Amino acid sequence: MRWIRGAWVVLATAWVALTGWVGSWTGWVMSASCGKGGTLHMRGARPGASCDNTMLAAVGFWTLLLLALAVAIPLVAAAVAMKPWVSWLVTFSLVPLAAFGVVNWTGFWGILVYAAPMLVVALIVALVQQIATVRCGRLAP
Repeated sequence: MRWIRGAWVVLATAWVALTGWVGSWTGWVMSASCGKGGTLHMRGARPGASCDNTMLAAVGFWTLLLLALAVAIPLVAAAVAMKPWVSWLVTFSLVPLAAFGVVNWTGFWGILVYAAPMLVVALIVALVQQIATVRCGRLAP
């Protein structure tokens, strides 16, 4: 059952790594307004930010940290708790995050759309954990 905990930690680590990578992307990659008009019109962007700025420069460190924590904290909670009900709760908490990403696909928060593939993996992990718990009657450390 240790691999289940490891799977949750790997998902959280992958999300934090993706967020760090997104910090290096420019406005040209993240904002549809750059492709249309060549100017960065993105909610949360600092005044004077341009399409040539990285997301770290455009939205700031704290916004990137919030993005990382919004997804990573629930995943780590599932790894720590190792209870099937917590895993299911965390899995379904990814649904509104992915939906928010789809709704805001043209800007910075559109990166949350990548919570959708994580949702599929989380469903598999939660299902396997549920089956293993029922089969074993308890979770081994």
